[in-house]
Amino acid sequence: MNALILAEKWALSASFTWLAAVTLAQWLRFRTRINLYPALAVGLLASVLLAGNLSTLGGPFCSGGQFELAPRCSQRGSGDRVPPVRHT
Repeated sequence: MNALILAEKWALSASFTWLAAVTLAQWLRFRTRINLYPALAVGLLASVLLAGNLSTLGGPFCSGGQFELAPRCSQRGSGDRVPPVRHT
């Protein structure tokens, strides 16, 4: 089930990235303010979705290498003051 949800998240990110590219091409073609705002909005939404998906793969504080929706952090940064989440 987790693999299916993860695949759906990546498909959603890919579709918004494609839509951002289309709206950017539309703005580059006509260069009007009417086409600029949708290109910015969809582009920012696609970047947020991609950043969220990349953070699930792991980062400097959560480098588990596992494909989970919410990977557990095995290493905490020295500046982190947040206690680890305990799963019951």
